[in-house]
Amino acid sequence: MLRIRRDRQPPSSARFLGSVPPKSILERARSGKATGDRRRPSSNSEVVCIDDPLPTDWRALQTGVCRLLCEVGLTADVDVELRTPRGKVTVDVYAVDENSVDKIRYIVECKNWSRSVPQTVVHSFTRVMQETGANIGFIISKHGLQKGAKQYTRATNLEGLTYDRLQTRYFPIWWRRYFCGRVAEAADVVNAYVEPYKSARAPFLDKLSADKLARYKDLQNRYCAFGTLMWQMDIPSMAPGFNQGPGHPANTPSDIQAFKTLLVRLLNVNASTARCAEEEFRAVFFRPLLEEVCAKLKAIELTFNALFGRNIFGGPDVTGIVEPK
Repeated sequence: MLRIRRDRQPPSSARFLGSVPPKSILERARSGKATGDRRRPSSNSEVVCIDDPLPTDWRALQTGVCRLLCEVGLTADVDVELRTPRGKVTVDVYAVDENSVDKIRYIVECKNWSRSVPQTVVHSFTRVMQETGANIGFIISKHGLQKGAKQYTRATNLEGLTYDRLQTRYFPIWWRRYFCGRVAEAADVVNAYVEPYKSARAPFLDKLSADKLARYKDLQNRYCAFGTLMWQMDIPSMAPGFNQGPGHPANTPSDIQAFKTLLVRLLNVNASTARCAEEEFRAVFFRPLLEEVCAKLKAIELTFNALFGRNIFGGPDVTGIVEPK
């Protein structure tokens, strides 16, 4: 059964203090005055996609829907067999909101057809919902419902959505619960290397040669804005009352290009123009972008580890690490 990982436990109030980057860094990143990046974000769109909205087949659609529901906090599984007064029925995706008082139940029918879904399918699915006691039903398809099917669902707890619209519907909560948490977790060690004050770091800095110490300060200066702000990505979910201000990367983005532009600007706040082209994120959907951001953070972490000969904050020893491009 697919399950969402447990949320990270909120740390002490010190988690939010002493590591906020200088205001000038945020202002420069928001305004585009960081060196090198001259791209413009694309225009806002009503649709925000986490995954490719056109899966290769029905099974990929089913798996994608189940994974999304798990990641927004439901307990979900595929091909679940349910009892009805007429016997047993297998539903494509079954999910339960375990955190709701009434344990709200969802059932989902996935249709990766090349045509829109007719009213007959909606009628059959409505009956399954009634007989299984489901509270909410979705028919997720490539081309949506036919006109008569749409009219039929207007006064029901059943809704027909394309896969991209389902992703847009749940994107804000997916962003807060999943994307931001994963990025913040990936940035833990990088932030420890770049934050201005870290007592655990001092004994290791004292042992560096003058050349390595200069190299460390160069890396710290280069990655301070990116590392610190990525570490703060989960602030909205961990401290809902905390106001991170406009332009903070933790704010729910309206389109992927604008967010990638902000990431590149943060990476280039203290970089030369010559390095701009190396700091690109090429994903067109948010899940692969999440993997790119985490990979970038890991590469930065390994660069610091190589400088010290190991992870000075308790991780495994590393040698021969190549600096990220």
